[in-house]
Amino acid sequence: MIQEYRGFKMGQKVHMKVDTTGGLPDGGEVTFPAGSPAVIDAIRDFGGRQGIGFDVVIWSHDPEQTIVNTFDDGDGDPNQFFQAAPDLPKQDDDE
Repeated sequence: MIQEYRGFKMGQKVHMKVDTTGGLPDGGEVTFPAGSPAVIDAIRDFGGRQGIGFDVVIWSHDPEQTIVNTFDDGDGDPNQFFQAAPDLPKQDDDE
């Protein structure tokens, strides 16, 4: 498993820059709007035209609505699809 690629790391929190649709276990679909929070679950080498890909988990408060989408080199620059979520200050940073 790849730990970092194009400035993104496994486990990193991101925000989606595009509306993102995925399939649900019941066969339906859900679409999350741009700006939705997500996390990079895995970075994998698919080889060939797909190249390196990011498995991105996009969730809601309902676990049944959580989706995983993969964005790979064949799709284009990952910065088109998601951006790093800003780090929030820790409680003691204010002191």
